[in-house]
Amino acid sequence: MGLSAHALNQRLKAFGLTFAELLDLMRLELAQTLLLRDRPIQEIVVDLGFADASAFTKAFKKWAGTTPARWRTEQLRA
Repeated sequence: MGLSAHALNQRLKAFGLTFAELLDLMRLELAQTLLLRDRPIQEIVVDLGFADASAFTKAFKKWAGTTPARWRTEQLRA
């Protein structure tokens, strides 16, 4: 990105975000995209760099308020 870590953190701070929060938002968006493409959850776990499916499910539930499987089912019904 051509920025030092400090400069990036300052710019994110101006938007009220931390790097960790931005990373979570990006991971959620990518997870949702992959879920809608009907990718197996285990593949998504690996693609997003989670240690295992339970860690991914816990993070996804924190981000989206529901499990990945339930989110996918609800989105496909809509």
